[in-house]
Amino acid sequence: MPQGDLHPDDGPGWERSFPWPDPTAARRALQALELETYRAEIDRLVEQVRPLAESAPTLARLVLYEELRALHEAITPATAALNGDLARRRGWMILLADERCPATLLRAFRGEVDRLLAPLSAPSRSVNPIVLRARRFIAEHCHETISLSRVAGELGVARNYLSALFRRETGSTLTEHIHQLRIRHALVLLRAGDRSLSEVAYTVGYQSYRHFYRNFVRIVGQSPTVWLRGLSD
Repeated sequence: MPQGDLHPDDGPGWERSFPWPDPTAARRALQALELETYRAEIDRLVEQVRPLAESAPTLARLVLYEELRALHEAITPATAALNGDLARRRGWMILLADERCPATLLRAFRGEVDRLLAPLSAPSRSVNPIVLRARRFIAEHCHETISLSRVAGELGVARNYLSALFRRETGSTLTEHIHQLRIRHALVLLRAGDRSLSEVAYTVGYQSYRHFYRNFVRIVGQSPTVWLRGLSD
């Protein structure tokens, strides 16, 4: 366990001193709207961060901030994520920085998680299990060649039935849901800055840069180049 108030600038190897939780299960649970599973992952994260909040509070705040950012990106449509994004992140920084006591820091984090999940946590009715299975399959395979026919075949239901059911339950077509997930993933990869635009396009599941570009502009409202330029402004 690291000692002292660590910071990412403290030198190479700082991140290896903390057992970072694997976010894969949490991300898939969110994308499939399996909120109880996601909350269980958050409980696990909180327990891992608890001792760190005592010995290295700055690093603990960084871990919690990154989880809030990932949660927001996972549940917010790409277009909405652009609006007020900087102000929202500053708010998280202030919230986490203001809490000096480890217990209140973790409570503040859980409160913000609950606030972000609130719109998803109070549906008027339960989600159809076929739609849940479809969302789970898409979350796991959206980086591959995937289509309505493939998802329907995997679930053992008729293509037209799944299409109508998915749209009725979610308000979006299944194909649009795939594009939304891919573009959200692309935003995360572009922000990391270690891949070219073409590499990002293929990584998130597009077979051509042109297809990626067209959907990026349609969903985000900006070209990838313009969006990247905005990160450095």
